[in-house]
This record gives sequence, structure tokens and C-alpha cells, in this order.
Amino acid sequence: MSADLGSILRNVNGSAMTQPAHIDEPQRRILLADDCAAARLLTAALIRKMGLDVHTATNGEEALAKAKAIDFDMVILDLDMPVLDGIATARNLRSLMKPSKQRLLIVAMSGFLDNFAEADRVGGLFDATIAKPITRQRLLNTILPLLRPSHSFTDRFASHYDQYRDVPLLNLNDIEAMQSETAPDVWGHIVTEAIQQLRKVAMQLDYAICSDDDELLRTSKLNMRGISLFNVASQLARRASAFELAVKNLPTPVLREQARHLVGCALATVSQLKKLPH
Repeated sequence: MSADLGSILRNVNGSAMTQPAHIDEPQRRILLADDCAAARLLTAALIRKMGLDVHTATNGEEALAKAKAIDFDMVILDLDMPVLDGIATARNLRSLMKPSKQRLLIVAMSGFLDNFAEADRVGGLFDATIAKPITRQRLLNTILPLLRPSHSFTDRFASHYDQYRDVPLLNLNDIEAMQSETAPDVWGHIVTEAIQQLRKVAMQLDYAICSDDDELLRTSKLNMRGISLFNVASQLARRASAFELAVKNLPTPVLREQARHLVGCALATVSQLKKLPH
């Protein structure tokens, strides 16, 4: 085990981590629950490098006890833990939260797709998911947009949103055909999932623009592919494809402007999706 931990520490302190992204003050407090000591050490070290205050727990029961004693901004739960698993822990955490308090951010973490499928079925417990093995980039893509969304996110992109608000982003013929062939509960899930995906991508792009994180801006193109597959949003799919092409060919200032347009287009699509019956 000592050799494994030594390897982990070398990876954490390597050159790839010498210029980490940081959350601005006030410092955010994170609770990380994972029964695997090596994974817990690595993930905690990576989060700490991002300028966050990290507390750890070895199982869900311990995580609940710490959450009762300390106010956390986010709790990251491994789904497969002894004593109390991640889903049960998330349920208990939600019940602990007072209506007057800001919603606690809860992130599901697992190396197994089946665990994520089970977490999706319960609905409403988790704000995001992150797959193991944990990497710096996965943490950046998942945690930072949740912790540091722009306070004027919609306002700042209002002009871009207005450009696309009346554009027929959604192909009504495709929607009607898809809806007629889909069970109502499944259709509702598709629309809800699309809205969540669009918001996540928009927030990631927003964070990349605000923080001047060119690396994140360029890797965000990977998240566009799922949107392109959502063929009812034809205008957005075309803009997503254009953004992927722009990443390979355009200088960063132009790419940022492309990203702003894509955010406005995504927000307009969310608005139209919310009007659909589901």
C-alpha cells in the first residue's frame, strides 16, 4: 500500500498540477466520502490543489455525522460504500437540509455504470456525477461549474440569448415524431435530461470564459457531441459542430466569442424545451 500511496503523491505533485485552477474566496468547503483509502487520498489532494477546503469520510454514516456538525458547500459520495452507500447517504443529506438554506450540492462518484443508472432512477438526489478513476480534468469539468457559476450567468448572456430566442432551434416535426413513438414517462425523462445536459454545458463554457481557462474551453468540445445527437435541436447541433471545428482552427479570442454564442443558443434551447409537454 505504501508504494501505491507514494505513486499517488508523486502524481499529485507532478508538473500537471503546478498551475491548478482555483475557486476564489471565500473558500468553499467540500466533504469527500470514499471507503477506498488510496482513491480518497488522491481525490482529496486533487481537490485541495484547486484551492478548496476538503474534509473526508470513510463511509456514508461518517459523512452524515460530519455534515450534521459542519456546513459544507458540496458533498462528493462514492456510491459503493459499506455501512451506508452513496444513494442512502444522499437521501439522508437531503432530509437534513432546512428549506431556508441554500441547496447542498451532492455529486455521485463511481467506477461502475450500473451505479450511475441506479442513481438516475431515484432522481433529484445528485447534482452531477463523476466517473472513476478520478482525474484533474474530470474534477475541473464537474466541480468548478457547480461551485462557481457566474452570478450574472443569464444576464451576461442576455444579448446572445435574445439573438436565438425566436429562432426555430427545435424541429417540431422531429419532436412530434419522437414523442409519438415514446412512452410518456420516457419522453419526460428525455426532455429533462436534455435540459440538464444543456445547462451543464452552458455553465462549463461560462466558467471557462470567466476564468480564462483555455484548456477547459477547448476540452469542452467533448461535451458538445451528446447535444449534437439530440437531433430535435437542429440549430444548436449545427452550432455545436461549428464549435468543434473552431476549436481546431481558430485563435482563442475568436473561440471565446464562439463559445458565448453557443451558450446563448443553449439557453434558448432550454427555454424551448421547457415549453414542451412532458
